Amino acid sequence: MPNISITSLMEALRADVALASGFARWADVEAHCAAFRRREMSSRHFGEALCALVGREVLARAIGTTRGGGSFLVELERNSARKRRFEELGIATWHDFPSDFLCPITHETFVDPVVASDGHTYERYALERLFAGGDTKSPLTREVMLPVAFCNHALKKRLHAYRNEVLGAAERALAEAHVSR
Repeated sequence: MPNISITSLMEALRADVALASGFARWADVEAHCAAFRRREMSSRHFGEALCALVGREVLARAIGTTRGGGSFLVELERNSARKRRFEELGIATWHDFPSDFLCPITHETFVDPVVASDGHTYERYALERLFAGGDTKSPLTREVMLPVAFCNHALKKRLHAYRNEVLGAAERALAEAHVSR
């Protein structure tokens, strides 16, 4: 997920949300931004939460004015469209995918997988949160880890390909079911 300036995003959202939705909704926006800054949620969950709170149009306007915002919005839209299509086809949620695609810390499907010094893959925000809390032991091996991580591009590509395969198979099955009627 692109590096988006949360401060700039909040400034851009403040006028729209404060005027349109009142203080209660703004407090929720601030809470989600704070959680994202503390690495308590992934960028995908952050984007989805903001979209639900302020609406797609308001979020798009705000994101369009921030550094890295355009690609953040494009990826958010792509993920939302794919998720909707999965639901329309009655396919299991992201969480029901093979265990290779689940972070051993969050038990959620990877969004930004990274390889740590113990050789295992974790979700970036979860690993950074672990390090920020002062824990340098591997969640899997309990060996001391270096506080560095590298993007696992291969797993990211595998996950993307798998999702597309599942969608393609479901689309073909649906087309065949309509033909056989």
